[in-house]
Amino acid sequence: MFADLVLINGKIICVDDKDSSAESIAVKQGRIIRVGGTTDIQDLVGPDTVILDLNGKVVLPGFIDSHTHPAIYGTSLVFEVDCSEASSIVNIIQKIMKKVRQSPKGSWIRAYGYDEHKLAEKRPPTRWDLDKATSENPVAIRRICTHIVVLNSLALKITGINRETPDPEGGVIDRDPATGEPTGLLREKAAELAWKAIPDYTVEEIKQGLKLAFRDILSWGITTIHDAGVSPDLIQAYQELRAEGKLPLRVNLVIKEEHFGQDLLSALTTLRIKSGFGDEWLKITGIKFIADGSIGGRTAALYEPYAGETENSGILAIEPMTLNDKVMKAHKNGLQVCIHAIGDRAIDMALNAIEIALKENPQLDHRHRIEHCGVCTPRQLQRIKKVGAFVSASTSFLYELGDTFRAILGEEYMKWCYPHRSFIDYGIVVAGNSDLGAAHSANSFLGIYASATRKNWKGKVCAGEQSISVKEAIRSYTIEGARLGFDEKTRGSIEEGKLADLVVLSEDPLSVPLEHLKDIKVDITIVNGEIRFRREED
Repeated sequence: MFADLVLINGKIICVDDKDSSAESIAVKQGRIIRVGGTTDIQDLVGPDTVILDLNGKVVLPGFIDSHTHPAIYGTSLVFEVDCSEASSIVNIIQKIMKKVRQSPKGSWIRAYGYDEHKLAEKRPPTRWDLDKATSENPVAIRRICTHIVVLNSLALKITGINRETPDPEGGVIDRDPATGEPTGLLREKAAELAWKAIPDYTVEEIKQGLKLAFRDILSWGITTIHDAGVSPDLIQAYQELRAEGKLPLRVNLVIKEEHFGQDLLSALTTLRIKSGFGDEWLKITGIKFIADGSIGGRTAALYEPYAGETENSGILAIEPMTLNDKVMKAHKNGLQVCIHAIGDRAIDMALNAIEIALKENPQLDHRHRIEHCGVCTPRQLQRIKKVGAFVSASTSFLYELGDTFRAILGEEYMKWCYPHRSFIDYGIVVAGNSDLGAAHSANSFLGIYASATRKNWKGKVCAGEQSISVKEAIRSYTIEGARLGFDEKTRGSIEEGKLADLVVLSEDPLSVPLEHLKDIKVDITIVNGEIRFRREED
């Protein structure tokens, strides 16, 4: 039996339990059939075997990103106004005006990516700012975190939001303190009032966005993603891409528990669909609940107020009793629970729900997850370990947003902002993620760099005592990510019998200076034994 593909003369970092290394890998029908020295695989080389001479380059298991939103990322690039680099509200207005000139009168203008902390005015835009761009097109612009949206006056009118509109449960409609008029800024559940009015992307448009996202994701060496909040249309898009032979990487689906009035949790339990339904390319991992918001938007639910805001400690997006009931239902029916909880108050609420479910229906290997887990103090760390929850940590946020987090949280809370060192020391299974869609990039080496150095893009250290080793950081984007999806038997390390999902790097992450980690490039990405990305030489 000859191999389909062999990689020879490399430095193979296996990321297995023995911390093994090797020189060569042989692949047959999408799986690794041998790992060893170059001479160890010679008998597997036949006339049709593809030989990839690595010339000493490093190979890692393909990266696993345990929390992404590729459809948001891709459709934004194709159809929306990019305001991520905007330096002022005036700049945002100019960008939107350009899009208006290219769009039919009355059509929705969608924009994304603003961050008030990077704007000269140091505040979010308002309806009146956006009205300067157009009064003839409804405008909606998402904050970088995706938990906040700002509408212009026409969009507010279309959605029916006015001074008499009450705040929805789990959301806030910002209002002018003098007049009571909505400013256009909608937080958390209030933002859903806008999304219900804005036309959904079609399945074909979603597929167009996904294809663009896949191109970039593969260039970052990612071979498995967990899409953290899929809707029915998105599930259809993935299935069609799979049927068309256009799904180039593996997708674990984390389904929203509710989508604009559709009770997807009940639909899944009625059909008796459990976590793991699907195959190695496309499967259901779990069900997602949202407990709070974001740090940057000051909506993550904390026990203490945000710096400079004595009365704002964030928003709980769901009532505790409601969350308890939903988690119980999911747990009883064999669905892995993935709870978005960033603030310490929200993390406690999530853990309460998991504890109640486990008390009634004990299960040792449940792997219920806390998504992000952004402000996690020793008390929450102890509880996570005790309950046996896993963590999908957005430590990579520190690279882009570390300064913002410090200003918003204050120094005491900052000590426990994405505390990766403590997760590991407490014996908690923790995987890294990019939150692509809320973040601009899913480059795993930015996450590895942030985890190992705790530095942001300016070089400032954010709670340096929470740094981890490069090896630990690599594990968080490979084998630990696999564990979060019950996938460690098939991916996450380079071992015989596992899927041939591999990444060839430009440099050795274990040898380069720490400062250079963020600059490492992916030369080749292999999924199922096939080269899906090859970097063009600079």
